[in-house]
Amino acid sequence: MDRKIILHNLVWKFSERCAAQFVTLFVGIILARILAPSDYGTLSLLMVFTGIFGVFVDGGLGNSLIQKKDADNIDFSTVFFFNFFIGLLLYTIIFVVSPIIANYFEIKDLSSLLKVASLSLIIDAIKNVESAYISKRMQFRKFFFSTIIGTAISACVGLFMAFNGFGVWSLVAQTLTNELIDTVILWLVIDWRPQLAFSFSKLKELFSFGWKIFVATLLGTTYGKVTTLLIAKKYSSNDLAYYDRGNAYPNYIVGNVNSSISSVLFPALCNVKNNTDERVRITKKALKLSSFVMTPLLIGLAAVSEAFIGLLLTEKWLSVVPFLIIFSIMNIFGPIQSINNCAMNAEGRSGAYLKVQIAGRIISLTGIFLTMFISVKAMALSVLCSSMISTFLTSIPTNKYLGYGFSKQLKDILPIYILSGIMFAVVYPIKFLFANYLLVLSIQIVEGVIVYILGSIIMKIDSFYYLADTIKSYFNKKH
Repeated sequence: MDRKIILHNLVWKFSERCAAQFVTLFVGIILARILAPSDYGTLSLLMVFTGIFGVFVDGGLGNSLIQKKDADNIDFSTVFFFNFFIGLLLYTIIFVVSPIIANYFEIKDLSSLLKVASLSLIIDAIKNVESAYISKRMQFRKFFFSTIIGTAISACVGLFMAFNGFGVWSLVAQTLTNELIDTVILWLVIDWRPQLAFSFSKLKELFSFGWKIFVATLLGTTYGKVTTLLIAKKYSSNDLAYYDRGNAYPNYIVGNVNSSISSVLFPALCNVKNNTDERVRITKKALKLSSFVMTPLLIGLAAVSEAFIGLLLTEKWLSVVPFLIIFSIMNIFGPIQSINNCAMNAEGRSGAYLKVQIAGRIISLTGIFLTMFISVKAMALSVLCSSMISTFLTSIPTNKYLGYGFSKQLKDILPIYILSGIMFAVVYPIKFLFANYLLVLSIQIVEGVIVYILGSIIMKIDSFYYLADTIKSYFNKKH
């Protein structure tokens, strides 16, 4: 596939994620200052059920549509109606059992909150097919406008309700409004409509590839949600909120970079199946670029964590800091895992993908259950250790099918890790010099940027020069 096409779509996808996450982060900071930590703990519990049930709505069929070379309108229509039926069915189940769940966790209004929040299952049934259609055709520019408009309007809804005392309902309304507006706008901007057709044979064919991705996704989602359930039951809502917020802020960075590259990389690799050298070239370039962007952001976030939380969320949230540091370090392995997973699925090796995910989740859950009686921080540290092991596991199939294994991957990005570590060593001690959070954060950010850019030049990191040349060429073209 043409490098310019890939880069063009990557720019649009990355711009979409950056803009959306910037608005979400900004609004989230305001909401966190207004709402209590327990409100976020309740939201995390809601996301357990909508998250797990949401995996069933797609069932890996979206990836199957992207991976299938000759997918036609009957394929898309079949998945559309199947997903919509599953979404309705799952919503009905949650509606019926929500009072039982509320009684078990003894949280006020949890039943009503579940009934409203779970409407996202029906919305996502439609959105998943729209997203697959756009991704397959590499039309990521359309995601940008739907996401920005949806994020902006939902932010206004969330802020209005929070300022008027709606508490956790403002968070639920913000999330649901975002999903709905995204879906409606995508419906208006794409040139696809489902036809009244359903093919069991095509569904069976798509599911033969997608079920392995579905099981792997379900394992990953369930693993994360089991941790939330254990904390919610054994510890307080505040403890759950601190754990969740500490995980959420690094995920803003991961969401920007990882999802952008994965969304573009998967269909790009699917289009060069018969060219191993080209697949390796694309995979290697994606790994180096994503690591170059993501690693300093995550390590930088860990370095400025105390000033960041104290200034933006106020001191009532300072208990988030240890979790923020742990999850920031954990997520630097995200590019390796994500890109290896894309390579496996694009190769059609969903079976290998499933095996790797099962092994990783067994290790992770073992760590969680061994540490759950110690403390929430111990549980977070077990997640970090498990992530390191899972990173190595995901590289095994990539080495087998492409000859680009863990040792080669680590060699390509090791200079980035070393430079980010140097940046951390320079930036972190600033917090001991001043008491003012704003002053500390300002100095840390400026120093971090200078150290990383100068270090990239001195160490001659090729991703820096590639990005610099790309940006320069873009602006020259515009001029």
